Amino acid sequence: MRIALVAVILGACSAAPRIPSPLTEDPAVVVGCRPDLVTGTRAKRVDCSGELVRGYLAAGRLGDIVMENARVKIIIRAAGDGYYQHGSFGGGIVDAVANGGEDLIKEVLPLVDLAVATSDEVVITEAGDDGLAEVVVRGRASALDIMVAALSRQPPAVTIEHRYRLRADTAAVEIQTRIWADDPTERSLPLYDGLFLGGRARAFLPGKGFVDGTGSAEIIATDGTSTSYGIAYPSGQPNPQLADFASIRFALGGDVDDQGLLRYFIIGDGSVASVTETGWRLRGQEVVEIRGTAPPRADIVVRRDDAVLTVGRADDAGTYRLAVPAGMYELRAEQAGRTPGPARAVTVAGEAVEANLLAGRGGTLRVSVHDGAAPLPARVTIAANGASSKQITWTDASGSRDIKLEPGTYEIVVSRGVEYDAFVATSIVVGDGAVVPLDVSLSRVVDTIGWISLDTHLHSELSTDSTMPIDDRLRAVAGEGVEVAVATDHDVIADYGPTIEALGLERWLHGVSGAETSSIVWGHVNGYPLRADPARTGRG
Repeated sequence: MRIALVAVILGACSAAPRIPSPLTEDPAVVVGCRPDLVTGTRAKRVDCSGELVRGYLAAGRLGDIVMENARVKIIIRAAGDGYYQHGSFGGGIVDAVANGGEDLIKEVLPLVDLAVATSDEVVITEAGDDGLAEVVVRGRASALDIMVAALSRQPPAVTIEHRYRLRADTAAVEIQTRIWADDPTERSLPLYDGLFLGGRARAFLPGKGFVDGTGSAEIIATDGTSTSYGIAYPSGQPNPQLADFASIRFALGGDVDDQGLLRYFIIGDGSVASVTETGWRLRGQEVVEIRGTAPPRADIVVRRDDAVLTVGRADDAGTYRLAVPAGMYELRAEQAGRTPGPARAVTVAGEAVEANLLAGRGGTLRVSVHDGAAPLPARVTIAANGASSKQITWTDASGSRDIKLEPGTYEIVVSRGVEYDAFVATSIVVGDGAVVPLDVSLSRVVDTIGWISLDTHLHSELSTDSTMPIDDRLRAVAGEGVEVAVATDHDVIADYGPTIEALGLERWLHGVSGAETSSIVWGHVNGYPLRADPARTGRG
């Protein structure tokens, strides 16, 4: 009888969920508004707007957690509803910037077997006062709505833990994930990181260049304006795989178990090279510096055996530096609207190498659009004579735009929707180094007094299926003569108002908040006007 009772007790214990010890918050966590620049490391809750970051995609709120050092800052969503994907919870990285840079991510969301953690605990376990800042997110596995709808996928029976660690003077956040399975025989599960990126953060794989689909490399990187990103695993781990599922990107790593799996989320200065250098160093690979002069803001494209290994960027003063493993390379300065600069062969061994790069050939088309009295936002369509492809851009609130073009003869069409007559010039010659002025007066030919032009179905980079930056979307809408722009990004309530104001387009354009809701049964349904709620997933 006693033996049977022991067996029953042991059986019950083995079936119970394996739960780790509760987390304890570091008593040294700083409280209050501290927007000052950090010299060491710090993790604290956001107590004022001055502790948040800038950018059209910035999503941090009061009460979220900020981790920062002198080089980078990230915002982690507090416990509760997740930010971007419905069915998610707090604990994802919703903002990440290099010091002074612009946020270009919607969210980086760690996943185990495509499931999220319920974030029952989001705790600052190390405040950073002793050199290490650490935030731990822990909870039961839970399925994202999209995974249930698309794959009928149920979550594994595990407890998930993510540890975010930031050390002083580093541009990478360590992310260590581990699981505790209810069934001890379930030893490991696949680990993913959901990469919900903005339109200006283009995916890049060393040796493959910029990619739209899938691929594998030692580092998954992006470029950006003033911030760039990357994912890398320690040396000895399999290379991460970039996967694309219905326009949602994942970095697939190895399998995770109760011992944990480490990878690095790298934050660069806007160049791919700042990410790859950090990634190589973290993987224990020696790199050597290349530096020199180049045209200001030019991309420094580094090729090895005709494959693009990395891309640096010159600063405003026309100097650059990057670092690559030892080898033989070809470097060029490349800029939009210019032919590639002359190639420079470089051999990198043990010491730093200097390589000065020259610009390619190109000129500037300086467009100014007005109605005879006041400036107008407008669309500018450019086609090289004899070419089938076209370039489309838009003037800003001042009605002007400088457009960089390779030397040649172009057809230029300037238009503003159906209410204005279009301007066409068929033989605009742009020479190397030339600045060609083009003054355009557009006449209204359709009387729309008493009518409003509106677009009730607009997507931007906030949607999973669009890479159109929010500011470019609104320049385009204003340039087409639309007067009311209704935001209908997928499953996110967007407010275009602040961006319209920042662009100075209030005179021509009014924004209405809305969303395109994804329904499992009925497809997609647009709704507007809607009021955003920052506490809810998708802002409502």
